[in-house]
Amino acid sequence: MKIFKFFFIAVSFFYLNIFLFSSDDFKNTTQMAFNKELNNRTNRNMEDPQKEINVTKEKAGYQAEYTNGRFGFTLVYPENLFATRILSDNGDGITLYNSDRSLELRAYGSWYGENIKQIYHEEQSWAEESGKKVTYKVLNKSWFVLSGIDKSKQTIFYLKSYFIEGKSLSFRLEYPIADKEKYDSLISTINDNFSIR
Repeated sequence: MKIFKFFFIAVSFFYLNIFLFSSDDFKNTTQMAFNKELNNRTNRNMEDPQKEINVTKEKAGYQAEYTNGRFGFTLVYPENLFATRILSDNGDGITLYNSDRSLELRAYGSWYGENIKQIYHEEQSWAEESGKKVTYKVLNKSWFVLSGIDKSKQTIFYLKSYFIEGKSLSFRLEYPIADKEKYDSLISTINDNFSIR
């Protein structure tokens, strides 16, 4: 009888240790997985905002969104077209490029005390002084558009700026003349989805 009790206690103790060891091992494994995911999320959140980030997606037409907290505008763009994005050092905007950098999209804000006509004339002068030929221009009460050709680079450019409460909020698209049919529709896509708070 004593032998049976001893045997029962020994077997129980053996299985209890296995259970406790397995349970601790399970807890440790679970905790390690949790810590790893937490570190990954923290690293993603603390990633250097000035670093070039690959945002290429396989799904064509996938819409990505960039919101600028400093100037209060949101840019929505087809992410599959832009392989690289670069945030500006002073937080005023973002620059996006396709894989060979022939397609460029910039969205940015700036402070202006002047009225919209002043900004419009300044931007037009800058375009012409930098060798661009303005072929289309519109000036409205709160926004303007300048568009044309850069002959030296063989590109088309399109600039739209909104003037609200002393600040200018703009996006500028530039792409090769040879890709006109491919990218012309992108202007309306960006324009329709550019929002201001």
